[in-house]
Amino acid sequence: MDPEPDAIGHRKNDGRVDWAGNFWIGTLREADYAPVGAIYRVDPELGVERIRGDLAIPNGLAFDEILGRAYYADTRAYAIWVRDYDAANSTLGDERLFARTQAPARPDGSCLDSEGHIWNAEYAGGRLVRFAPDGQISQEINLPFTYPTCCCFGGKDFDKLFVTSASEPLSAEECSHQPLAGHTLVLDVGVRGRPEWRTSI
Repeated sequence: MDPEPDAIGHRKNDGRVDWAGNFWIGTLREADYAPVGAIYRVDPELGVERIRGDLAIPNGLAFDEILGRAYYADTRAYAIWVRDYDAANSTLGDERLFARTQAPARPDGSCLDSEGHIWNAEYAGGRLVRFAPDGQISQEINLPFTYPTCCCFGGKDFDKLFVTSASEPLSAEECSHQPLAGHTLVLDVGVRGRPEWRTSI
């Protein structure tokens, strides 16, 4: 299944399953990261719907069943958006700005914790940021590398936060000062996560 069979040079990026079992996936054009990417929702019967276009690097997909929300970001636009979401009826409310990062930090992958806060890996910012449901920053964690890429909760009780990172943008000298770049960290952050949903796709 390819939501963009005729889009030459496009590839898939961030993806996540919502609580109704739909799989959401972002696409981008890696050659120039022009704002021609999009976010698609694929239902269990393989029906495809284009949710949002005009994105350079769609990222940060996360879903809150309790508040009925869908979150997504554009790494190049320094922005995270939120929409009210009724997954049972596949309806979305209007998009509104949830948070904006400050250069050079760009929003990358996100996850949700048990308190309904969003954790976001700030690519080129070297930190994790926890946002309250109103978009205010409630916690910041500095990391031992410049390019964190995503985060997710795991462990038996979902009390560990796993953080992935990239080393490719760094020079050899920079890597020597950031030996954990390209590795995955496991952190205790004082809050638990939520199990991820599954899809039958």
